[in-house]
Amino acid sequence: MKYPALDQSKIKQFNFPDSQYYKEVTDKKQICLHHTASGPGTDGDIHWWLTDPARVATCVIIDRTGVIDSCFDSKYWAHHLGTHALNNHQLNQHCLGIEIDAWGALVFLDGAYRSYTGQPVPVEEVIEYPMGFKTIPNSPYFIKKEVAGEIAHYYHRYTKEQILSVAQLLEYWGPLYNIPLTYNEEMWHLNSLALAGDPGVWTHASYLEEKSDCHPQEQLIYMLKSLTSNPQNP
Repeated sequence: MKYPALDQSKIKQFNFPDSQYYKEVTDKKQICLHHTASGPGTDGDIHWWLTDPARVATCVIIDRTGVIDSCFDSKYWAHHLGTHALNNHQLNQHCLGIEIDAWGALVFLDGAYRSYTGQPVPVEEVIEYPMGFKTIPNSPYFIKKEVAGEIAHYYHRYTKEQILSVAQLLEYWGPLYNIPLTYNEEMWHLNSLALAGDPGVWTHASYLEEKSDCHPQEQLIYMLKSLTSNPQNP
């Protein structure tokens, strides 16, 4: 084990209603990393899920300070991949989802780095990809500013606390569900192995070309590469 063990007593349990996920135990084969594409705080994301009768959610969501909110037990499932594949239902059943609280793609406009809502983001929370990563979302704000669809060069940085919490979850779930934690360099783009249900750790971008979560932040990659690859020998 490379990181301090997950302290489950510090996980915040959210009173998530049974009607918003499937209280059905399924084998887990994959773990998918997402980011919320929202501002600081997880309450808004969770309450948004509660407005959707389609049972869309991840079992955990990590706030900017690294605190893990649990919506439901990881042995159950909900929809969170939204792929275009015929096996989408099965993929969701067998894939654990981790949401990381972050705005996602940003644009420098009117003297500040801004999210798709126009919300300014402090410069110290911004990471730049000189060659670009994915494209700027088609939000009303970005469409109005005539930047939607262009190459995205700036993203909201994941915090070191969030990355540590992701590491702890992965090192806990890997042995628990016998999911290999070997780093896959192709996880940042659409991947046929992810869509085929191959065991391992993936990102939402592995399942949908239009998704930009998670972005390949150096510290996140370093953590993923450092994990124990064989779940049976942590």
